[in-house]
Amino acid sequence: MQRGPATPPFADSPEEYTVRSMPLPGSMELPLDGADLWFAALDGPLDPLSSDTSVLAPCELRRAQGMSAGPRRTFVGARARLRRLLAAYLPTSSGPVDLRRGVNGKPRLTGHLAHCGLHFNTSHCQARAMFAFSRSQVGVDIEALRPLSSALRLAERFFTPSEIAEVAKQRARGQPDTFLKIWTCKEAYVKAIGGSVPQDLGTFQVALEPRRGAALLDEDGRAIGGWTMLPLQPQRGIIGALAVCQAKVKLRRWLLAGRPSQPWPQLDSGARNASRKPVS
Repeated sequence: MQRGPATPPFADSPEEYTVRSMPLPGSMELPLDGADLWFAALDGPLDPLSSDTSVLAPCELRRAQGMSAGPRRTFVGARARLRRLLAAYLPTSSGPVDLRRGVNGKPRLTGHLAHCGLHFNTSHCQARAMFAFSRSQVGVDIEALRPLSSALRLAERFFTPSEIAEVAKQRARGQPDTFLKIWTCKEAYVKAIGGSVPQDLGTFQVALEPRRGAALLDEDGRAIGGWTMLPLQPQRGIIGALAVCQAKVKLRRWLLAGRPSQPWPQLDSGARNASRKPVS
């Protein structure tokens, strides 16, 4: 009998991401049943957004100033992209983007934008970042595939019995990949609901499936309705997961180019002094 792959394939691939320049403020329309993903490299040699502090809040500027060169470049690049992407999904008349950390650190829109209906989440690793936007709860996580000699021990610490069994049945060299696939799915869901890692990791299960990619189950093994879980592979060596509170999702995926397609005449003017509230 022919045996299938040791672990299920990813739900997407790098080829499904279309290169696109940074959209202008107010230019993006997000359907109610859709979700948008933006994947970006934060370390391009000629990347102007990795030194663009013009859209950062004062607290973000202070945080960046306390970092060494490498981490500062990654932090500024990620925050500049997030703020510019948020501006693209908001009306041009909405004014500066005001962000604040939630109870468990999840950033959210506040002030006059608190009830605008736009949900977002971010994740980054190894100078790569993923930005997710939706009209419903959304969470995203990415990780670099890498050797983990303690993959099974980590699974036994954080995972449910069925998830531990999924990792344990793999050969030793396949255990890290399986662990990270389950981990990214679990973290994406916890981030979507605004929960706490690792406290909430054991309150639900992830089942890797060859066709669907991954399924969300409750503690008793029953499907959690109304949610979609999509494993991701935006780049070779980078995997992740997207959790969206929708039964079906029309997903658009972009690889974000470094330079804006046109100058930004309005966004930068007032954003530097826009938000004096803490953000993540």
